[in-house]
Amino acid sequence: MLRWVLGALAAALLAAALHGGSQWLRRAEAPIVVGLLHSQSGPLAVVEEPMLDAAVLALEEINAQGGLLGRQVKWVIGDGRSDPQTFRSEARRLVDADKVCALFGGLTSACRREMEDAAKSREILVFNAGQYEGCEYARDMVGFGPLPNNQAVPAVSWCMDSLKARKFFLAGIEDVSSYAIHAVVRDQLKALGGSVVGEEFVKVDGKGVTELVAAMKSAGADVVVSSIVGDANRALFQQATAAGLTAEKLPMVCLRVSEDDLQRLPHDQTAGRYAVWSYFHSAGDEASRRLVDKFKARFGSDRTTSDPSVSMYFAVKMWAQAVAEGESIESTEVRDHLSRQSLETGAGVVAMDIDMIHVWRPIRVGKITLAGRIEQVWAMEQPIRPTPFPVFRTRSIWEAALRRWRVDGKSGLPESSTTAPSPSAKAAAPPPPPVVWGPRGTVRAAAGPRETPR
Repeated sequence: MLRWVLGALAAALLAAALHGGSQWLRRAEAPIVVGLLHSQSGPLAVVEEPMLDAAVLALEEINAQGGLLGRQVKWVIGDGRSDPQTFRSEARRLVDADKVCALFGGLTSACRREMEDAAKSREILVFNAGQYEGCEYARDMVGFGPLPNNQAVPAVSWCMDSLKARKFFLAGIEDVSSYAIHAVVRDQLKALGGSVVGEEFVKVDGKGVTELVAAMKSAGADVVVSSIVGDANRALFQQATAAGLTAEKLPMVCLRVSEDDLQRLPHDQTAGRYAVWSYFHSAGDEASRRLVDKFKARFGSDRTTSDPSVSMYFAVKMWAQAVAEGESIESTEVRDHLSRQSLETGAGVVAMDIDMIHVWRPIRVGKITLAGRIEQVWAMEQPIRPTPFPVFRTRSIWEAALRRWRVDGKSGLPESSTTAPSPSAKAAAPPPPPVVWGPRGTVRAAAGPRETPR
């Protein structure tokens, strides 16, 4: 009897030890490591530092709720210094040395492209909240920022309807995203009976703004549509105001000026101009108020939220949802589960497209106030489906244009694309995807078998 009792006691102790050991092993398991790569210095830092803060806030919340897959999440930060080559070297460090399983960051197309190239060797997904030019199916980049079709196109339509504008001046930076915006807007205006009366590009650091403002003054435009980003906007607004191009004299619709930018810009130079985003800090719904309160509690009562920072915040949260649902941090699993994700945000429900890993986005137009806020004046609440190949031209033409922009560094479309395709080419080309409005669910219910983009 004693032998039986001792045996049972030993078995119980062994089981307890094994159970405790397994619990200890789970607690000691290595954290999940992700990389955060943003410009903390240079002309893009004004936009990207708040995006970095947003990513950190989202990760802190994830850890506070128990982490992912029973593990904490660790983040390693890199400074891209507003320079594409630095983005490349920092991305390689994060991928090769720090062994991150995902990269979050980037703003311009040039910087994002370097991140993608560095991440491809280990099949790591890049989560980006900057403007994206489209013209391809990017299988390694998850997009949370706007494409031309769900920001620039509705902005131009609003200008024509609300401002009665017909003559447009296009101002951008020397980056593929601006090249794509201008090409799409030119096609749109041609279809709607408007025209482009001037076009200029400046460098990211603002070089060329003097020539840009001179061209704006002499063009006779009804409105300026600007995709200038970062510190270059300071020079733009300063010189435009000095040249007499005030908001009343020449309306300006900005695609890349958010509340974070406005905190560092003279309010008397920006008031009265317009901004186009999916989200504004002044949005009054409950989800937005909660997010604003979180930012203020974490980073200071004077902090604002903006579309770029909020988009990065939800990029991290949607990645976490996909990881939890797929029970894996492997990119193939995460990519597969991303197409099922949606989130309730301060910009409404943000849902991932079923065909390309890019979110549907609502659109809002706001007027900048003297207090440095953006007050909404118009909104299309239904999210707009991301369309990588705008309907104005064939897919092959857009792909050729993307090669030109990336390889030659030149704006505009290839010469061969200025003429309409032959009838036989038209017949052979697959029809472009429709611009669909409304919640993603209505599309999923009607969708046929999924075709893998080439």
